[in-house]
Amino acid sequence: MLPFGPMKLGVMKFSKGVVLLAGLLLSFGCEDEEAENAESAEPILGIMEMPISFRHQAAAPNNALQIEASPSRLRLDGTTVLEWEGGRVPDASQDGMAIRELASAIAAAPARSAAALSLHANLPYETTTRILATLQAANVHEAAFAVRAGTSTDAAWMVLPRFEVREEVDEFYEWPASHTRAWSELGPVWSDMYSACREEHYVDCAFKATNIAEGGNMHITLFARGNAVKVDLHRFGAPDPEPTRPSGPALIEGIAPDPTEMVEEAPPAVTAAFTWRFEASVQEDSPLSKTMRPLCGVSPCGVLMVAEGQTQTMRIVSFLGSAFPNGTEPPLVMFQVPPR
Repeated sequence: MLPFGPMKLGVMKFSKGVVLLAGLLLSFGCEDEEAENAESAEPILGIMEMPISFRHQAAAPNNALQIEASPSRLRLDGTTVLEWEGGRVPDASQDGMAIRELASAIAAAPARSAAALSLHANLPYETTTRILATLQAANVHEAAFAVRAGTSTDAAWMVLPRFEVREEVDEFYEWPASHTRAWSELGPVWSDMYSACREEHYVDCAFKATNIAEGGNMHITLFARGNAVKVDLHRFGAPDPEPTRPSGPALIEGIAPDPTEMVEEAPPAVTAAFTWRFEASVQEDSPLSKTMRPLCGVSPCGVLMVAEGQTQTMRIVSFLGSAFPNGTEPPLVMFQVPPR
């Protein structure tokens, strides 16, 4: 039996070698597969996929959540957390207004109070509002949107120090006193707003009314639809104005007025609207900027942002950036989540 001993030992050594080699090959194969499956650390958004904004700064807030959204997926801090369905949040991933997977990923990450949002220009507005709603639920109320600085190709950030989100409802929103504008503030600047509105790309501009309602506050709504952007101003928080009576010439007591000489006075104005084509949002020295500056340039305004679900996010960001460009006070924005 001894002659066969070395042969068996050689076979055992050979077998161990094969197993070891196979293990190494398998290990290398797994590493190659992991390398292929590993996410790239490169940003998923190119400069030309960012919206234009005339409100911008060089840096995002420090220590912010890094959220990226392409037309196909959502990433947090460089890791994909969800694949979209045609750019929209899958039904199974909705948790009220929030996105379930994003909420879980934020909860597992270090706590932060701001978010840096790199959102593809064509991302549907509904998807963007659900991202913001998820941040709000996580007590994140400061947002910086990745943008192009004006019409340049320089990357920058449009920072909103404070934002809020709600479901779409037909109700005025009570802004904090710091961002509330009284209805009486419109009268002195209305003519200037009208003139600025009509410079370029306008669709309709509200001419200053001869009779303006007194009292109450102003509700400012920014509305985007199709290729139009609109600023709607409404009086609220005060009783409806009393209807005005027809006026006529002074009469001698006891003599009835002549109906043909009666003048119907216009009812007190409680609304005003200014509408442009979207091009006004991406033009240097925008007429939209000039229209809003007399009202919100020095004193900060609260605004309600309303758009249809399929509206491109670039239209919303550019609209905000032109309504509140550099040199004006940042707005407090209430985003509404549109119905599906």
